[in-house]
Amino acid sequence: TEISKVIWGKGIPGTYGDVHMATRDGRILGFGGELEPYNGRDCNGSVTFASLNIYSNQLTVNLIEKPHPSWVGECRPFCFISDLGKSGSVFFYEFRNDGGQGTWIYDIQENKFNKLNPSKEPKGLPNTVVYIPDQKAVFAIINNEHQWIYSFEKQTWGEIPLKGSGEVQFMRPYAQTVYSEKYGVLV
Repeated sequence: TEISKVIWGKGIPGTYGDVHMATRDGRILGFGGELEPYNGRDCNGSVTFASLNIYSNQLTVNLIEKPHPSWVGECRPFCFISDLGKSGSVFFYEFRNDGGQGTWIYDIQENKFNKLNPSKEPKGLPNTVVYIPDQKAVFAIINNEHQWIYSFEKQTWGEIPLKGSGEVQFMRPYAQTVYSEKYGVLV
């Protein structure tokens, strides 16, 4: 089905971005510009956020002013958080091979990234990040080898020891991890 209406925010450079997340209330969300993993290198520092309402078939695209994370490579550094902000928020973990990382929250209603500045952060590529609502935390697979957790209550990261009877591996490239709220487990 073709999108029936597109609402372009002020100053949009003309990119929709990719489909990244879906919400229970019928929105499909995604980042464009510099945060689009495959084409982001060519977007001259601009970042956009797109939201498609599947019921009204209306797409809204807005430019996000700085500060915001820089371009990221092929990984899954973001997840939707339904119970943070009026329209929900997006958790975003940024890592740079040449140095630096950042833990960010994008407030959809405010159309703004905020850097959280925790006392401790992982140093590695975030293959995936997954929100765990009943724990008020984000689970992350870093470099396909390490498990980390970000606690919103403690406002910091901590590494979780990895144990198993044999070799434990995460599927590449995105670690393919989901959280089942019904059973309270990561799969």
